[in-house]
Amino acid sequence: MIPVIVLAGGAARRFGSNKLLAELNGLPLVMHAPLRLQKAGGFDVIVMTCHEEVKQLCDEAGLTCLFRSLCKEGLSGSVRAAAEHLMERGVPAAVFCGGDQPFLTAETMMTFYCAWQSSGKGLGSCMAEGLATNPTIFSLKYYKDLTALAGDTGGRAVLRANEADCFFYELADPHEIMDIDLPQQLEDARKGAKRR
Repeated sequence: MIPVIVLAGGAARRFGSNKLLAELNGLPLVMHAPLRLQKAGGFDVIVMTCHEEVKQLCDEAGLTCLFRSLCKEGLSGSVRAAAEHLMERGVPAAVFCGGDQPFLTAETMMTFYCAWQSSGKGLGSCMAEGLATNPTIFSLKYYKDLTALAGDTGGRAVLRANEADCFFYELADPHEIMDIDLPQQLEDARKGAKRR
């Protein structure tokens, strides 16, 4: 089973409301990737959140959801809470993705993880059109670094500081990792403008 952490604790200030609950093709935004991975099998999906509504949605869908107040402290809070959980469990490595990435596919996640394993590196990052992006992979030896993050600083800071130990995976379809930050992006997604 591939451990996957879905970060779903953001305040969504640019969106203007809780974007994770916004409807896209009949489902709340936050549920797309987790349900897709759950259906495919082979993934141990854990949703990290501080939102009661997200926790309820996950419970109803049979998804593992960890409700952590740390997630209220910005991006770093969600990452720190996830890293602490992974350290406690002794999980060798995990894939991290955003709860606002509704188009991620199980095939890409599986291929990315397997390619990373073969690389022998301690970190992994997807690439889209030459730019590093989520999803990312962190191995056990970097969890402590993740727990030291603060504010709105995410795991990307750890990746940049250890780039020589990072495997980069170029995505065939960069639209797959599109994240929804603005209402217009959601409207475009609803119209199918960005769907693949």
